[in-house]
Amino acid sequence: MIRSKINKQIFAKSNYPVYFSFLLLAIINIFYVTAEINKPNVLKSMGYDITESSVFQVSKAEIERLSAVSNYSLQFESAFIIISLLCMIFLLTKRVRPFFTGLIMMTFGFFSILFLLNISLAAIFEAPQGNLTQLLVIPFQLLVLTCIYGFLKFRNQIH
Repeated sequence: MIRSKINKQIFAKSNYPVYFSFLLLAIINIFYVTAEINKPNVLKSMGYDITESSVFQVSKAEIERLSAVSNYSLQFESAFIIISLLCMIFLLTKRVRPFFTGLIMMTFGFFSILFLLNISLAAIFEAPQGNLTQLLVIPFQLLVLTCIYGFLKFRNQIH
């Protein structure tokens, strides 16, 4: 009975910052994946064959175009990491301490779903899997560190 009440409280209004951050992270992930999938298309439009390692002449405008796509990708990746870090800090606040285990599992599930989605999109659009999944490496590491720190710090307070 008590366990059921705690599980319902995980979805309480007090945890909306976590859900909002999930939504924001999902949107940023979509933009990041779009930019990464678009990179080979930019190269193809310049006449570069990705399957062959050929040397070709590139104009300054084409380099700037590819650089802009790469910069967008980097900005989305940075935003994703910063928001993930803020989410992990929120998970360590006193207000969510009773729900720590549940929220950690939800966050792990969310990142796992994004990981599987990105791998699927890489296969569908024939994009490099590493490029689409590198976005999640640091957030997974932050999650593991948050988990270890939280369980050590809150071990007597977590249900």
